Amino acid sequence: MSREKDVTPRQRPAKGSKTKNQNLPPKKAAALLPGYVESRMVRCGKAGCKCSRGELHGPYFYHFTWGGQRHQKRYVRLADVAEVRRACEAYRDLQARIRAGRVAYQNLMRRVRELCAGGSL
Repeated sequence: MSREKDVTPRQRPAKGSKTKNQNLPPKKAAALLPGYVESRMVRCGKAGCKCSRGELHGPYFYHFTWGGQRHQKRYVRLADVAEVRRACEAYRDLQARIRAGRVAYQNLMRRVRELCAGGSL
């Protein structure tokens, strides 16, 4: 008894047509990102390259953050630099508002304790 397999030839998409992955929406950066963006000039390490004579490549942009017990570095594409910087700035602004709110709460609680201790309540 022989089994016949229904094998169809694999078809490649026509040149210039969209494949499955190209139809997906682009990944969006988070609205808030801890850390900062920094540009760096880099050395590739090839012996005959211009960077071995001191002319470094770049600038390349990296997002730095503190994770666990060490710094983490992630490459940021040139097209995404402004968006990542905005997300880092939004995170810093949020943290500043949280600190200001915490100070206001501490002052309020201090005043409540003073009023309770004074017997006016």
